[in-house]
Amino acid sequence: MKRTKIIKAAVLLACLAACGFFIKQIFFKTENKISDGIYSCYVNLEGGSGKATVNSPANVTIESGDKKVELVWSSPNYDYMIVDDIHYDNEAAAGENSVFTIPFENFDEPFKVIGDTTAMSTSHEIEYTITVISPEVNHIVDAITTNSGVEDAGKVTLGDLEYVSSMPLGYAKEFSVSYYEDEAGDKYTLITLGKEGSRQYFMI
Repeated sequence: MKRTKIIKAAVLLACLAACGFFIKQIFFKTENKISDGIYSCYVNLEGGSGKATVNSPANVTIESGDKKVELVWSSPNYDYMIVDDIHYDNEAAAGENSVFTIPFENFDEPFKVIGDTTAMSTSHEIEYTITVISPEVNHIVDAITTNSGVEDAGKVTLGDLEYVSSMPLGYAKEFSVSYYEDEAGDKYTLITLGKEGSRQYFMI
């Protein structure tokens, strides 16, 4: 059951990312038992005026179970961040977009940070909410969003879901309907709409 919920949430994320929507909330629950190493993970940022963004995917380092994410801002005007009352200074060279390496507890769980910006006449501390998406979910998103050809859209790997078949659609050129099944025998339908570069994905 837990695994199924993860897959459903992952596909929802992929749908939103493919449509270009801003992801407001992500309800994932993963085990967070991921091996030490360096990963490329999607990052969701909320708060502020919405003008500033961070690079996504971002580099995530796990060492002895401790997790850190490297945030590269779209602006050079952030001089420090605060996470759990600890200050982290900008690591970038003068004139380059601000970079911070900050710790976080769990993947797929939002956490609060403060970013101080000097873009205005006086510096301002702005509260943001950050969610670092787990590597296993990233693989699912990548599989969907990088797939080529609508006619093959149902044949990508979706975590533990097994591809079963696709609906014959005759002359349909810009959508597909494909069927999947999990280990428990539950069935899912993946609907793909649109051309490459502007596709939308819906999991039922």
